[in-house]
Amino acid sequence: MSEFQALLDWRNTPTAEIGASPAQRLMSRRCKTLLPVAGSLLQPSVPTEADTRKLLGTKQRQQHYYNKQVRPLEPISIGDTVHMRLPRETPMVEEVIFPAEFHADRFDHPELRQLAKALPAVLVRDRAASTVATYLGAYKSWKSWASRHDAAFLPADPVVFTLYIVSVSSVNSAVYGVSWVHKKSGYQEPSEYPVVKQVVDAARRILARPAKRKEPLSSVLVRKVISRLEKGNLGTSSWQPCFPWVSLVFFDGMTCTISQ
Repeated sequence: MSEFQALLDWRNTPTAEIGASPAQRLMSRRCKTLLPVAGSLLQPSVPTEADTRKLLGTKQRQQHYYNKQVRPLEPISIGDTVHMRLPRETPMVEEVIFPAEFHADRFDHPELRQLAKALPAVLVRDRAASTVATYLGAYKSWKSWASRHDAAFLPADPVVFTLYIVSVSSVNSAVYGVSWVHKKSGYQEPSEYPVVKQVVDAARRILARPAKRKEPLSSVLVRKVISRLEKGNLGTSSWQPCFPWVSLVFFDGMTCTISQ
């Protein structure tokens, strides 16, 4: 079923507590589908006043339950301090300390100052929103850990950061998140430190699944394969024309030699 067929089925499905489908409320008739239906059911039928009251009642119930969890906003007077977030601002902008050359205060022209204020919100959008959120969580964890241990978090000390990634379970998230914030702030990325690279490589080997050796092919298994393919047994010669270029030599042991 395609997405269009699924959408058509949804439009033909009657809404709970109303009795009419979205197609009936919009076009006053059902739509044809792949299911056989009587022709009388496809005739136009204008929604009645009862259907309108049912739809209005459903909206009023939704409004009633939604308003249970909200409260009226306090009135704002002239001179009150109001905190707001700009539309383009993201939580990561508040965490990143951008270099001084990006500060808006160094520009006298109002247009340049406005562009400089919008630049941080643009710089943090080089990754998807979900990726930025992951980086933000990893950086906040490192920031909290460094603050508890009286260490600088931006820029990070290579040795201290190495000790930190040894103590966490997700090494890659910590390295990528903290390195991304350092890059935006104009500092050297911790992922470029030689000791950090060694820890990351070691973590990959420690956390990797050990290689599992495959069992050798036994003569019994080879006999079963050939017997199933030929629907017979190895005592017959009917399989030999099918494999003219292969000769199999079987032994009584658990190994076999296949030669060409």
